[in-house]
Amino acid sequence: MAGHGDLLDAAALRCNSMGLSVQLSAVEIDPPTAELARRRLRLCAEVGGHAAETIETNAFKPGLWTGERSPGSFDLVITNPPYVRYQEHSSTRGARESRFEAGDIRAALRELVRMLPDRNEAQAWSALIEGYSGLADLSVPCWMLCSLLVRPGGILALVVPQTWMNREYAKIIQYVQLRFFEPLVVVEEHGVGWFEDALVPTTLVVSRRLSTHESIVPLSSRPETTCTTTIAAIRAAAADSRSLVGRDFAGPDPDAAFAQWLLAPSPESTDHITVRRVPWAEQWQAVSARCRHDHWFRAAGEYALQPGLANSSLAPLPAPLQTALGRETAPALTTFEALGFQIGQGLRTGCNQFFYMEAAGPDSAGGQHVRASDTLGGRTLCVPDELLKPVVRRQSDVPGFAVQAGAVLGRVLDLRGWCLPEHCGAAAALRPIPAALADLVRRASQTTIGPPERRVLIPELSAVKTNSRAGSGNERLFPGVGTPRHWYTLPDFAPRHHPSLFVARVNSGTPWFILNAQPPMLIDANFSTIYGSSRVMSSIALLALLNSTWCRACTEFIGTPMGGGALKLEATQLRHLPLPVLPPEAMSPLQMLGEQLATSTTSRSEELTLAIDRIVLGALIPASETVEASLSRLRSLIADRCAQRSRAPREAVLFDHAD
Repeated sequence: MAGHGDLLDAAALRCNSMGLSVQLSAVEIDPPTAELARRRLRLCAEVGGHAAETIETNAFKPGLWTGERSPGSFDLVITNPPYVRYQEHSSTRGARESRFEAGDIRAALRELVRMLPDRNEAQAWSALIEGYSGLADLSVPCWMLCSLLVRPGGILALVVPQTWMNREYAKIIQYVQLRFFEPLVVVEEHGVGWFEDALVPTTLVVSRRLSTHESIVPLSSRPETTCTTTIAAIRAAAADSRSLVGRDFAGPDPDAAFAQWLLAPSPESTDHITVRRVPWAEQWQAVSARCRHDHWFRAAGEYALQPGLANSSLAPLPAPLQTALGRETAPALTTFEALGFQIGQGLRTGCNQFFYMEAAGPDSAGGQHVRASDTLGGRTLCVPDELLKPVVRRQSDVPGFAVQAGAVLGRVLDLRGWCLPEHCGAAAALRPIPAALADLVRRASQTTIGPPERRVLIPELSAVKTNSRAGSGNERLFPGVGTPRHWYTLPDFAPRHHPSLFVARVNSGTPWFILNAQPPMLIDANFSTIYGSSRVMSSIALLALLNSTWCRACTEFIGTPMGGGALKLEATQLRHLPLPVLPPEAMSPLQMLGEQLATSTTSRSEELTLAIDRIVLGALIPASETVEASLSRLRSLIADRCAQRSRAPREAVLFDHAD
C-alpha cells in the first residue's frame, strides 16, 4: 500500500523541518513500484538521518507484523488504501503469496487481533472483521489493518475518496473510526483536481487512536461530550504553485501554517476554505442510525441506540441543511418506510443483450416487430405480444416527470411459461416458443460475451444460469415450483420492478423523480424504485414532494459522488432521505401540483416548483424565517454541492511537488 512512497516522503520532509529522526516502513506488493519506493526512502534516510525499510510483500501476511512492527506499535500510519475488488485482484506476477483472497484477508485480520497487546478490544474487533461485507472492495479490510497497527495515542491518516462517507459497505469503517479513534480533522477537496486521474473528490481523514479503556466502551454507552471534528473544504482557488492552500496561507511553509490553523480550537473560514465543526455525539448518532440493523453492530457491544433514534432510520440532519432552514434544531422528519412506501432497485436481467429488445414497428395482429441487440446480430423479428413487456431502461426514455406509455420503446423478453420445442418434453404446462424467436434463443445459447480474456457463454453467466430450475414435475401439488425453467426464463417480477416512482441511480446533475405509468411498467436496474402504498400520501403527491428543492438538496448529502461529477443514489441511501412531516391539509394541493408536474412536457417548471417549495418549506422552517430566504440558501447549497463533485480546472489545482 506504500505505492511509490509519496506519503512517507512527505512525512520524512516534515520530520526534517521539525528536527526529528524516525523509522520509516513501507509495504508494497508490486515489485517495480516497491523498487521505486525503496530508492526514494533510501534518499530520505540519507538526507534526514532516518531509518528506512521497504518490504515487498502482501500487507496481509500476519508474520510481517511482529517485533517492532507488531499491531499497536506505530506512531503514524498514513496511506491511500487500494480501491479494487479483492475477489478479482492478483499481482501481475501471479504468485500465490501475492494474491488477495477474501478468506485469507479475513483470516489475517483475525490473527492480528490475537496479536494485540491488550485483548480487551478483541470482542469488538472480531465482530467487525466477521461482519464486513464480502462485496466491499479492498479498502475496507485495508482500513481495518491500518487501524490495528496504530498505537494508543498514535495517528491514523488516510487519503480516501469522499465516497467513504456514504457507500453502504463503508458504514462499518465509519463505525471503526468512531469506536477506536478520536476523529480530529477531515480535509475535503471542493471539486475534483488534486489528483490528475481521480474521478471523485478526495478527502484526508486524520484521527487519534483511543486508549483501550476508552475504545472498549460502545458508542451507545459513551458519556456526553462537547468535542467536535473540524471539517475543512478547500476550493481550487486556494492553490498556487507551492501548495493546495498557498493563496490562503502566505509565508515559506503554507502547509505548516494550514495545519497549525486547522488544529487551533476554533478555526474560522478563509476566502477559499470553508470550515464546519461536527459534534462527536452527532457522528455517533448518524452511524448508529445507519448500522442499527446490522448483526455486527450488536455483536460489537452496541445494545441501544442514541435517544430519539429508536423508531427512525434517519441520521441527524446535516448541519448545512439545518442552517439553510434557519433552524437551531432539526424539524419534524420522517422516512419512506414510516409513510408506507418501500425502496428497491429495478429489474436486473443478468444479460441485457439477450433479454432486452427495442420496438421496431409497425406492429401486426397479435405481435410486435422488435430489434434484437447487436450482440445477437441486430435482426428484426415479430414476437407475440404476450412474450414482450415494455420497460424503461434509460433516463432518455422519460423526457418529463412521468412515463408516457406509448413513447417507451424498450421491451423485455418474458418467456415464463414457454420453452424451446426441444425442451418441452413432458412439461405440458410449457408452450413452444415460435420458430423465429426460437432461432434467436438458440443463437444466444452459443454466443459468448465479456472481455476477450474472460468470454462466457450467455447461458453460463452468473446471473443467468441461476434461472434454470428442474421443477417438481407436478404443478398441481407444488404451485409455482412444479414447472421447469430454463436459462432464458426470467424469474417472476417483484413489486420493486413495477414501482410507483423511480429515480436514476447515476445522475449527471441533481436528481429528479419520475412517476410510473398506469398500469405500471417494468423499470430497469438503472433506477432506484419506490413502491407500496401509503394511507398518508398518494404517489402523485409524493412525486411533487420528491421534486421539491428540499429533497433535491437532501439527495446531494445522501448520494455518492461519482466520476465526472455524477451523483449515485442507491436504494440503501434513499431509505435515509429525510422527508418533512406535512399537515393533512397539505395533501390536496400537493396532489394537484403533482398532477400538473406529471403532465408537464418541458424541463423543470419554475412556477410549479416554487408552489411545491412553499408547501414543503412551510412545514420545515421556523416562524421567524421566510420561504424565500430558506429557498435561496438551499439553492446555493445545491449549486455548491454540484460544484464540489465536478472536476475543478486543472491549472488552478495541480502543482509540481518538486517545487
